[in-house]
Amino acid sequence: MSDMPPYEPPGLQSPPPSPHETPPVPARSGVELGVRAHRRPDPRLGTALAGGGIALMILGVLVWSFTYLFDGLSAGFDGGGGDGRKALGIMLSAVVIVVGYVLVIRFRSGVFATAGAASSAIGVPVFLVFASFSLTSGFPFSLDAVMVVSIVVWLVSYFLIPGARGRTFYLALAATYLYSWVLLKSTSIRDQFGSAVGGGGFDTGLDDSFGNELIRPFDGNGTVHTIAALSWVFGLAYYAIAALLDARGRRGTATAFIYAGFTALAIAFLSSARDLKEWGTGILLVVVGLVLCALGARAARRFTTWSWAGAVILGVAVLLFKIFDATDASGAVGGILMIIVGILLVLGAYLLSRALGETDEFPPAAAEAPAAG
Repeated sequence: MSDMPPYEPPGLQSPPPSPHETPPVPARSGVELGVRAHRRPDPRLGTALAGGGIALMILGVLVWSFTYLFDGLSAGFDGGGGDGRKALGIMLSAVVIVVGYVLVIRFRSGVFATAGAASSAIGVPVFLVFASFSLTSGFPFSLDAVMVVSIVVWLVSYFLIPGARGRTFYLALAATYLYSWVLLKSTSIRDQFGSAVGGGGFDTGLDDSFGNELIRPFDGNGTVHTIAALSWVFGLAYYAIAALLDARGRRGTATAFIYAGFTALAIAFLSSARDLKEWGTGILLVVVGLVLCALGARAARRFTTWSWAGAVILGVAVLLFKIFDATDASGAVGGILMIIVGILLVLGAYLLSRALGETDEFPPAAAEAPAAG
């Protein structure tokens, strides 16, 4: 009798561990970034609202500073260069950055730390825009300075600064800016933007074929094809990096590349649509969507799983509409076909889930149990 395990009343036994449960943080595993590298922070109402408050505050800094700057330019101050009136924007954004780092270093976690991280991160490019602002050089500010220095500051914050260290927000911004900067350096987007500001506009006289309106602003000198190629490379590479990090238990770090990769692939699809036409775009949406949806489900990532499942459905819809157009099918026939395809997708999803051995999202007992409180 003494070897019997202690009695636990029904309902009090510990539930079995989830197959997607975050693994324990190893003592040492390469670059040590704390618990944030190994798991995503839980969502909290207070921290979410704090981040939104910082975004609103920085918007206020931009509105106030640019209003002051452009009022001076219109009045003919500073010889039209704005060198004197940009001081307000420099000062306000510098205060935002300093206060942000003070908060994130002092509190490390919680509402004020989240506000500090958002403030210090977003304030950096704002400060650099005002610091490099000049109308005498043809472009209002230095894109290279804004993007490269921002990337460096965010990476230093992510790897070195206490409180900021390991925060996904810094790394996600750095990854997204790196992709954007490479696009700017490899294409004529900046020159076309300058022409538009000068009144030249973007109209290329293209026919209104599939995807044209989406890429019209950037067409010319192979720009669209360059954007598409680089976006595919960065998007797929970022998702591959995220998959490797997930496999090694660094789910927090992987999240940064998930967000940057999603942005790059969205632009890849948009910039490729005209060349791929409806058939190519629809098929590619289905194929890429299925692969990334599967990766998201495997790593228990809600956003990735659902967003790329949506891409699969969008691809199927594009293909169906192309079929309707090619066959001159009536609305009734098209609607019935969509219903049938939808039912087949549900049945196919069930068979695929069975074949992969997927478990229910909740164990049956947990799903039926009444919620506490």
